[in-house]
Amino acid sequence: VSIVVPVLNEVTTLPHVLTQLHLLNLQGQGLGKEIIVVDGGSTDGSLEHARSRSFVQVVESKGGRGAALRAGAAVAKGDIVAFFPSDDEYDAADLASVVDLIAKRNSSVVFGSRSIKCLDLNERIRGIYRGKTLPYFCLLYTSD
Repeated sequence: VSIVVPVLNEVTTLPHVLTQLHLLNLQGQGLGKEIIVVDGGSTDGSLEHARSRSFVQVVESKGGRGAALRAGAAVAKGDIVAFFPSDDEYDAADLASVVDLIAKRNSSVVFGSRSIKCLDLNERIRGIYRGKTLPYFCLLYTSD
């Protein structure tokens, strides 16, 4: 399984994401993994951090998120390619279920969704915004 991680200025979340992906065990499914970080021109140390991890292959790309995904897929050696964001929004352990759908059920593609499987949306939103309430409040003011 090739796990492509597009990165653009995510040095605060990238270390945790890479650790979680490194710890992800797919051997029970008879699969190995490679982690490919595709940096889109970070200026915050993300690229240097990715390079410091011996288990990570690093690719540089300057064309945006789509170009980063294509660049990662182009160097991927696995029969299964998974795209995983570097912003620590997802749980790396969930990749095992996605990969299982492809590996054992012969699915060609599996798409994840933030909105479909979420048992506690309020808790998930709090985790995403890390206690900053202003970004997820939307105020609508109308005058009569």
